[in-house]
Amino acid sequence: MKKIIFLLILFFLLTVTDLVAAARVAVLPDILKPDSIAVDNGQVIITEGASISLYSLEDFSLQKKFGNQGEGPQEFKVTSYGGTGLVLDVQPRVLLVTSVGKLSLFTREGKFIKEIKATHNFFGSRFLAFGKQYVGLGSKMEGNINYLTVNIYDVELNKVKEICKWESPYRPGAGTRVFTEPYSFCSTGDKIFTTNGIEFTIDVYDSHGENLYAIKQEYKKLKVSEDTKKAVIDYFKTNPATKNVFQFMQPIIFPNYLPAVRNVTVKDKKVYVLTFKREGNKSEFYIFDLKGELLNRVFLPLKEETPLTYFPYYIKDGKLYQLVENEEEEEWELYVTEI
Repeated sequence: MKKIIFLLILFFLLTVTDLVAAARVAVLPDILKPDSIAVDNGQVIITEGASISLYSLEDFSLQKKFGNQGEGPQEFKVTSYGGTGLVLDVQPRVLLVTSVGKLSLFTREGKFIKEIKATHNFFGSRFLAFGKQYVGLGSKMEGNINYLTVNIYDVELNKVKEICKWESPYRPGAGTRVFTEPYSFCSTGDKIFTTNGIEFTIDVYDSHGENLYAIKQEYKKLKVSEDTKKAVIDYFKTNPATKNVFQFMQPIIFPNYLPAVRNVTVKDKKVYVLTFKREGNKSEFYIFDLKGELLNRVFLPLKEETPLTYFPYYIKDGKLYQLVENEEEEEWELYVTEI
Protein backbone atom coordinates (compact mmCIF):
# COMPACT_ATOMS: atom_id res chain seq x y z
CA MET A 1 0.00 0.00 0.00
CA LYS A 2 2.83 2.39 0.93
CA LYS A 3 4.50 1.61 -2.38
CA ILE A 4 1.32 2.47 -4.29
CA ILE A 5 0.95 5.75 -2.40
CA PHE A 6 4.60 6.57 -3.10
CA LEU A 7 4.16 5.89 -6.82
CA LEU A 8 1.03 8.05 -6.92
CA ILE A 9 2.86 10.91 -5.22
CA LEU A 10 5.81 10.50 -7.60
CA PHE A 11 3.47 10.50 -10.60
CA PHE A 12 1.77 13.65 -9.30
CA LEU A 13 5.09 15.41 -8.79
CA LEU A 14 6.32 14.46 -12.24
CA THR A 15 3.03 15.63 -13.76
CA VAL A 16 3.24 18.97 -11.95
CA THR A 17 6.87 19.32 -13.04
CA ASP A 18 5.86 18.81 -16.66
CA LEU A 19 3.07 21.36 -16.31
CA VAL A 20 5.31 24.10 -14.91
CA ALA A 21 8.35 23.22 -17.02
CA ALA A 22 6.98 25.05 -20.05
CA ALA A 23 4.65 27.82 -18.91
CA ARG A 24 2.58 29.83 -21.35
CA VAL A 25 3.28 33.45 -20.49
CA ALA A 26 1.64 35.38 -23.32
CA VAL A 27 -0.50 35.31 -26.43
CA LEU A 28 0.79 37.52 -29.25
CA PRO A 29 -2.23 38.42 -31.45
CA ASP A 30 -0.20 40.60 -33.83
CA ILE A 31 1.90 37.64 -35.03
CA LEU A 32 0.79 35.56 -38.02
CA LYS A 33 3.79 33.44 -39.09
CA PRO A 34 6.99 34.12 -37.11
CA ASP A 35 10.39 33.05 -38.40
CA SER A 36 12.58 33.71 -35.35
CA ILE A 37 12.55 35.05 -31.81
CA ALA A 38 15.15 36.76 -29.64
CA VAL A 39 14.96 37.91 -26.02
CA ASP A 40 17.31 40.46 -24.50
CA ASN A 41 17.36 43.44 -22.16
CA GLY A 42 13.64 43.54 -21.49
CA GLN A 43 12.62 42.98 -25.10
CA VAL A 44 11.09 40.15 -27.12
CA ILE A 45 12.09 40.58 -30.76
CA ILE A 46 10.30 38.60 -33.48
CA THR A 47 11.01 38.45 -37.20
CA GLU A 48 8.18 37.62 -39.57
CA GLY A 49 8.76 37.77 -43.31
CA ALA A 50 10.23 41.22 -43.95
CA SER A 51 9.10 42.79 -40.67
CA ILE A 52 10.44 42.98 -37.10
CA SER A 53 8.25 43.36 -34.00
CA LEU A 54 9.52 44.66 -30.67
CA TYR A 55 7.61 43.61 -27.55
CA SER A 56 8.06 44.46 -23.90
CA LEU A 57 9.19 41.45 -21.88
CA GLU A 58 7.38 42.89 -18.86
CA ASP A 59 3.82 42.99 -20.18
CA PHE A 60 4.29 41.73 -23.78
CA SER A 61 2.82 44.89 -25.28
CA LEU A 62 3.85 45.72 -28.84
CA GLN A 63 6.35 48.60 -28.76
CA LYS A 64 7.12 48.93 -32.45
CA LYS A 65 6.86 47.09 -35.75
CA PHE A 66 9.04 48.02 -38.72
CA GLY A 67 10.34 46.70 -42.03
CA ASN A 68 8.75 45.93 -45.39
CA GLN A 69 9.57 43.87 -48.45
CA GLY A 70 11.75 45.89 -50.81
CA GLU A 71 15.24 47.12 -51.57
CA GLY A 72 15.15 50.57 -49.95
CA PRO A 73 17.37 51.64 -47.02
CA GLN A 74 14.83 50.56 -44.41
CA GLU A 75 13.40 47.62 -46.35
CA PHE A 76 14.37 43.95 -46.55
CA LYS A 77 14.43 41.55 -49.46
CA VAL A 78 13.29 38.09 -48.40
CA THR A 79 11.95 35.09 -50.30
CA SER A 80 9.98 32.00 -49.35
CA TYR A 81 12.73 29.57 -50.37
CA GLY A 82 16.40 28.89 -49.86
CA GLY A 83 16.68 30.08 -46.27
CA THR A 84 16.42 33.77 -47.18
CA GLY A 85 14.36 35.07 -44.28
CA LEU A 86 15.71 37.76 -41.99
CA VAL A 87 18.60 36.82 -39.71
CA LEU A 88 18.72 38.81 -36.49
CA ASP A 89 21.75 39.37 -34.27
CA VAL A 90 20.88 41.22 -31.06
CA GLN A 91 23.69 43.32 -29.61
CA PRO A 92 23.62 45.52 -26.47
CA ARG A 93 23.13 48.74 -28.46
CA VAL A 94 22.12 47.68 -31.96
CA LEU A 95 20.09 45.16 -33.95
CA LEU A 96 21.93 43.60 -36.90
CA VAL A 97 19.55 42.37 -39.60
CA THR A 98 20.75 40.27 -42.53
CA SER A 99 18.54 40.14 -45.62
CA VAL A 100 19.38 39.24 -49.20
CA GLY A 101 22.42 41.24 -50.28
CA LYS A 102 22.90 43.49 -47.25
CA LEU A 103 23.29 44.00 -43.52
CA SER A 104 21.08 46.63 -41.86
CA LEU A 105 21.75 48.27 -38.48
CA PHE A 106 19.02 49.62 -36.17
CA THR A 107 18.95 50.92 -32.64
CA ARG A 108 17.35 48.71 -30.00
CA GLU A 109 14.28 50.92 -30.36
CA GLY A 110 14.03 50.15 -34.09
CA LYS A 111 15.49 53.41 -35.43
CA PHE A 112 17.41 52.98 -38.69
CA ILE A 113 21.18 53.62 -38.50
CA LYS A 114 22.68 52.44 -41.78
CA GLU A 115 22.96 49.55 -44.22
CA ILE A 116 25.99 47.79 -45.70
CA LYS A 117 25.77 46.12 -49.08
CA ALA A 118 27.25 42.63 -49.20
CA THR A 119 30.08 42.00 -51.64
CA HIS A 120 28.45 38.70 -52.58
CA ASN A 121 24.81 37.77 -53.05
CA PHE A 122 24.68 34.27 -51.60
CA PHE A 123 21.02 33.72 -50.59
CA GLY A 124 21.86 31.91 -47.35
CA SER A 125 24.16 34.62 -46.02
CA ARG A 126 24.00 35.69 -42.40
CA PHE A 127 26.24 38.11 -40.53
CA LEU A 128 26.97 38.26 -36.81
CA ALA A 129 28.94 40.85 -34.84
CA PHE A 130 32.52 39.76 -34.21
CA GLY A 131 34.41 42.44 -32.31
CA LYS A 132 34.78 45.34 -34.74
CA GLN A 133 34.26 42.97 -37.68
CA TYR A 134 31.67 40.39 -38.70
CA VAL A 135 31.52 36.64 -39.12
CA GLY A 136 29.25 35.31 -41.82
CA LEU A 137 28.20 32.47 -44.08
CA GLY A 138 29.22 32.40 -47.74
CA SER A 139 29.66 29.94 -50.58
CA LYS A 140 32.21 29.05 -53.22
CA MET A 141 32.81 26.56 -56.02
CA GLU A 142 35.86 24.30 -56.22
CA GLY A 143 35.72 22.24 -59.38
CA ASN A 144 32.20 20.87 -59.57
CA ILE A 145 31.63 20.98 -55.82
CA ASN A 146 29.81 23.80 -54.06
CA TYR A 147 30.95 24.62 -50.53
CA LEU A 148 29.40 26.62 -47.72
CA THR A 149 32.03 28.70 -45.93
CA VAL A 150 32.29 30.54 -42.62
CA ASN A 151 34.30 33.73 -43.07
CA ILE A 152 35.51 36.81 -41.22
CA TYR A 153 34.44 40.07 -42.90
CA ASP A 154 35.58 43.65 -42.38
CA VAL A 155 33.26 46.57 -41.56
CA GLU A 156 32.32 46.89 -45.25
CA LEU A 157 31.57 43.15 -45.53
CA ASN A 158 34.66 42.43 -47.58
CA LYS A 159 35.91 38.90 -46.99
CA VAL A 160 39.03 38.88 -44.79
CA LYS A 161 39.58 35.20 -44.01
CA GLU A 162 37.90 31.85 -44.53
CA ILE A 163 37.50 29.94 -41.27
CA CYS A 164 36.09 26.62 -42.45
CA LYS A 165 34.08 25.05 -45.24
CA TRP A 166 31.47 22.34 -45.62
CA GLU A 167 30.42 20.57 -48.79
CA SER A 168 26.93 21.74 -49.69
CA PRO A 169 24.26 19.03 -49.45
CA TYR A 170 22.43 20.41 -52.49
CA ARG A 171 22.73 18.46 -55.72
CA PRO A 172 20.67 20.08 -58.50
CA GLY A 173 18.58 17.47 -60.28
CA ALA A 174 19.67 14.71 -57.88
CA GLY A 175 16.63 14.46 -55.65
CA THR A 176 15.95 16.03 -52.26
CA ARG A 177 18.28 15.33 -49.34
CA VAL A 178 16.89 15.71 -45.83
CA PHE A 179 18.56 16.01 -42.42
CA THR A 180 21.62 17.44 -44.14
CA GLU A 181 21.62 21.03 -42.81
CA PRO A 182 22.77 20.93 -39.18
CA TYR A 183 25.80 23.12 -39.90
CA SER A 184 25.84 26.25 -37.79
CA PHE A 185 28.10 28.92 -36.34
CA CYS A 186 27.92 31.37 -33.42
CA SER A 187 29.98 34.30 -32.20
CA THR A 188 30.69 35.59 -28.70
CA GLY A 189 32.47 38.71 -29.95
CA ASP A 190 35.97 37.28 -29.58
CA LYS A 191 35.40 33.61 -30.47
CA ILE A 192 33.69 31.72 -33.27
CA PHE A 193 31.99 28.35 -32.72
CA THR A 194 31.29 26.17 -35.78
CA THR A 195 29.95 22.68 -36.44
CA ASN A 196 28.86 20.68 -39.47
CA GLY A 197 26.62 18.67 -37.16
CA ILE A 198 27.53 15.26 -38.55
CA GLU A 199 29.74 14.44 -35.55
CA PHE A 200 29.42 15.85 -32.04
CA THR A 201 32.24 18.35 -32.54
CA ILE A 202 32.23 22.14 -32.17
CA ASP A 203 35.39 23.89 -33.36
CA VAL A 204 36.39 27.11 -31.61
CA TYR A 205 38.38 29.93 -33.29
CA ASP A 206 39.95 33.10 -31.91
CA SER A 207 39.59 36.69 -33.12
CA HIS A 208 42.17 36.06 -35.85
CA GLY A 209 40.39 32.98 -37.14
CA GLU A 210 42.93 30.56 -35.70
CA ASN A 211 41.63 27.25 -34.38
CA LEU A 212 41.92 27.14 -30.58
CA TYR A 213 40.32 23.84 -29.60
CA ALA A 214 37.33 21.60 -30.20
CA ILE A 215 34.43 20.69 -27.95
CA LYS A 216 33.79 16.97 -28.39
CA GLN A 217 31.29 14.62 -26.83
CA GLU A 218 30.89 10.88 -27.21
CA TYR A 219 27.49 10.34 -28.74
CA LYS A 220 25.60 7.43 -30.29
CA LYS A 221 23.78 8.74 -33.33
CA LEU A 222 20.18 7.76 -33.99
CA LYS A 223 19.12 5.71 -36.99
CA VAL A 224 16.58 7.30 -39.31
CA SER A 225 13.49 5.20 -38.61
CA GLU A 226 10.84 4.17 -41.11
CA ASP A 227 8.30 6.21 -39.12
CA THR A 228 10.49 9.29 -39.53
CA LYS A 229 10.82 8.71 -43.26
CA LYS A 230 7.06 8.32 -43.61
CA ALA A 231 6.41 11.50 -41.59
CA VAL A 232 8.80 13.52 -43.78
CA ILE A 233 7.32 12.20 -47.05
CA ASP A 234 3.76 12.83 -45.84
CA TYR A 235 4.78 16.36 -44.88
CA PHE A 236 6.17 17.05 -48.37
CA LYS A 237 2.99 15.65 -49.93
CA THR A 238 0.66 17.84 -47.88
CA ASN A 239 2.66 21.03 -47.23
CA PRO A 240 1.28 23.86 -49.44
CA ALA A 241 4.81 24.91 -50.40
CA THR A 242 5.84 21.46 -51.67
CA LYS A 243 2.79 19.38 -52.53
CA ASN A 244 2.46 20.76 -56.08
CA VAL A 245 6.14 20.07 -56.85
CA PHE A 246 6.48 16.82 -54.93
CA GLN A 247 6.97 14.79 -58.11
CA PHE A 248 9.97 16.94 -59.03
CA MET A 249 11.56 16.43 -55.59
CA GLN A 250 12.07 12.72 -56.19
CA PRO A 251 13.87 10.80 -54.95
CA ILE A 252 13.72 11.78 -51.27
CA ILE A 253 17.15 10.80 -49.95
CA PHE A 254 17.59 9.94 -46.27
CA PRO A 255 20.88 9.35 -44.47
CA ASN A 256 21.28 6.15 -42.46
CA TYR A 257 21.75 8.16 -39.25
CA LEU A 258 20.60 11.53 -38.02
CA PRO A 259 23.32 14.13 -37.44
CA ALA A 260 24.74 14.19 -33.92
CA VAL A 261 24.12 17.94 -33.56
CA ARG A 262 20.91 19.68 -34.57
CA ASN A 263 21.74 23.24 -33.49
CA VAL A 264 24.24 25.17 -31.38
CA THR A 265 23.50 28.28 -29.30
CA VAL A 266 26.14 30.21 -27.36
CA LYS A 267 24.62 32.48 -24.71
CA ASP A 268 25.64 33.77 -21.27
CA LYS A 269 29.05 32.05 -21.43
CA LYS A 270 27.48 28.64 -22.09
CA VAL A 271 27.24 26.43 -25.16
CA TYR A 272 23.83 24.79 -25.66
CA VAL A 273 23.86 21.86 -28.08
CA LEU A 274 20.50 20.56 -29.31
CA THR A 275 20.42 16.97 -30.59
CA PHE A 276 17.75 14.99 -32.45
CA LYS A 277 17.01 12.78 -29.44
CA ARG A 278 13.54 13.25 -27.94
CA GLU A 279 11.63 11.87 -24.99
CA GLY A 280 7.95 12.61 -25.42
CA ASN A 281 7.64 16.33 -26.16
CA LYS A 282 11.12 17.10 -24.84
CA SER A 283 14.41 17.45 -26.70
CA GLU A 284 17.91 16.68 -25.52
CA PHE A 285 20.35 19.50 -24.78
CA TYR A 286 24.00 19.24 -23.76
CA ILE A 287 25.29 22.29 -21.89
CA PHE A 288 29.02 23.13 -21.85
CA ASP A 289 31.09 26.03 -20.60
CA LEU A 290 33.06 27.99 -23.19
CA LYS A 291 36.08 25.71 -22.73
CA GLY A 292 34.06 22.58 -23.48
CA GLU A 293 33.54 21.28 -19.95
CA LEU A 294 30.22 19.42 -19.79
CA LEU A 295 27.96 21.14 -17.25
CA ASN A 296 24.67 19.34 -17.74
CA ARG A 297 22.53 17.18 -19.99
CA VAL A 298 18.81 17.95 -19.89
CA PHE A 299 15.57 17.30 -21.75
CA LEU A 300 13.57 20.48 -22.30
CA PRO A 301 10.08 21.02 -23.77
CA LEU A 302 10.62 21.97 -27.41
CA LYS A 303 7.76 21.60 -29.83
CA GLU A 304 8.47 20.61 -33.43
CA GLU A 305 6.65 22.45 -36.19
CA THR A 306 7.31 19.80 -38.87
CA PRO A 307 9.26 16.53 -39.00
CA LEU A 308 12.23 18.66 -40.12
CA THR A 309 11.91 21.85 -38.07
CA TYR A 310 10.96 23.14 -34.64
CA PHE A 311 9.01 26.26 -33.75
CA PRO A 312 11.22 29.35 -33.18
CA TYR A 313 13.12 29.24 -29.88
CA TYR A 314 15.76 31.28 -28.07
CA ILE A 315 17.90 30.77 -24.96
CA LYS A 316 18.75 33.65 -22.64
CA ASP A 317 19.44 34.08 -18.91
CA GLY A 318 18.88 30.41 -18.12
CA LYS A 319 15.49 30.27 -19.83
CA LEU A 320 14.25 28.72 -23.06
CA TYR A 321 11.69 30.84 -24.92
CA GLN A 322 9.58 29.30 -27.69
CA LEU A 323 6.80 30.56 -29.93
CA VAL A 324 4.18 27.86 -30.49
CA GLU A 325 1.16 27.97 -32.77
CA ASN A 326 -2.20 27.14 -31.21
CA GLU A 327 -4.01 25.91 -34.30
CA GLU A 328 -7.40 25.61 -32.61
CA GLU A 329 -7.37 29.22 -31.42
CA GLU A 330 -5.39 30.40 -34.48
CA GLU A 331 -2.93 32.32 -32.33
CA TRP A 332 0.73 32.27 -31.35
CA GLU A 333 1.70 31.65 -27.76
CA LEU A 334 4.97 32.33 -25.96
CA TYR A 335 6.21 29.59 -23.63
CA VAL A 336 9.07 29.91 -21.15
CA THR A 337 11.04 27.04 -19.59
CA GLU A 338 13.54 27.37 -16.75
CA ILE A 339 16.70 25.45 -17.70
